[in-house]
Amino acid sequence: MNFEIPKNLSDAIELQKQISKKVVVKDIIKKINYVGGIDVHYRDKEVILGYVVVSYPKGEIVEQKLKVFSYKFTFQYIPEFLCFLEGPYIIEFLEELSQKPDVLILDGHGIAHPRRCGLASYVGVLAEVATIGCAKKILYGKYSSELGLKRGSYV
Repeated sequence: MNFEIPKNLSDAIELQKQISKKVVVKDIIKKINYVGGIDVHYRDKEVILGYVVVSYPKGEIVEQKLKVFSYKFTFQYIPEFLCFLEGPYIIEFLEELSQKPDVLILDGHGIAHPRRCGLASYVGVLAEVATIGCAKKILYGKYSSELGLKRGSYV
């Protein structure tokens, strides 16, 4: 997998702009059989990735895996540039999985990003997989109302 770690923030911004032009924001998946999720955790000089894929629509676990990487990419933690910190690990990890997901959910932004290239966009384009970014905090844009307390609420 070819991915580039930018040398500075200026290069990172330019690379995000280039990648964002390749993001497909329309429904092109004919059938979804497997939905995957990956999350990343840092501990000392290690990066730990957890992955689970479930069948759809049954929701049965098909594969789950943990992988520990020695920290080898150097890019500072800045929320707008999370894709360069976590993306390379996720892309490398995806290549090792026995069951590739039709859709991958990531703990990070996708197109709701100042340059439309958050972690989900970056991984989606470079790994050629449909992704959904599911971030904890708003990074770009505004929402018109508060999220309701009822399960399934949205803004």
